[in-house]
Amino acid sequence: SVKEEIPYGYKQLGDLYLEGLGVEDEQEEAAKWFKKAAEQGDKGAQLILGLIISNEDQEEGIKWIRKAAEQEDRVAQLIFGINYISGAIEVEEDREEGIKWIKKAAEQEYKEAELLLGLLILEEDREEGIKWIKKAAEQVDDKNYEYKSKESMLQEMIMKEMQSLAGLDISAPGTAQCTLGNLYYQGIGVKQDEEEAIKWFEKAKELGNTVAQQSLVNIRMLKTYKNLGWGSFR
Repeated sequence: SVKEEIPYGYKQLGDLYLEGLGVEDEQEEAAKWFKKAAEQGDKGAQLILGLIISNEDQEEGIKWIRKAAEQEDRVAQLIFGINYISGAIEVEEDREEGIKWIKKAAEQEYKEAELLLGLLILEEDREEGIKWIKKAAEQVDDKNYEYKSKESMLQEMIMKEMQSLAGLDISAPGTAQCTLGNLYYQGIGVKQDEEEAIKWFEKAKELGNTVAQQSLVNIRMLKTYKNLGWGSFR
């Protein structure tokens, strides 16, 4: 309908200004058009507007991100949850509330949210934590970013915060698979199973994960040492 097309048109103009496609690359002008769409309830515009303005006005930025999260936007839910845990954008630090929002994103099959949720709750609930890490590891294709034109901006922010929270290079390909392999290899939350660990390390390696590649090299070296009678150095 015409009513639905109006905010979409505003958002398209915002895209053009933000990316500099045929117009001057100007975030302030982009924010103006995203705000017009956001005010009419477009959740994608609300999220991007929040990200654009959060550097200058954190309170206003998180307000728009929350609006998108409340409309079930899973990217916004993840960002909002991260900021509750880290207290990064003018919200009181609240781990329980943060996990609640990250779980909402994970329940929409958002791979990064599944992985982060699993890592965050692993210590307190290993069975549940492993369940979410497995869900992330079983997703091979990255089809999670609804806003392809903003993928780099969204990913940069999300990955930076996730790396800070989880202590992992979440932006690396195959991180979920590598993480699961490591858990099986060390027997954390699951029965120690070297073959299962190797399976997941191989999957991560196929995705270009260098940590998994090194883990496979180390496993082979340990096997060689053991066969030579030098014992296990695990």
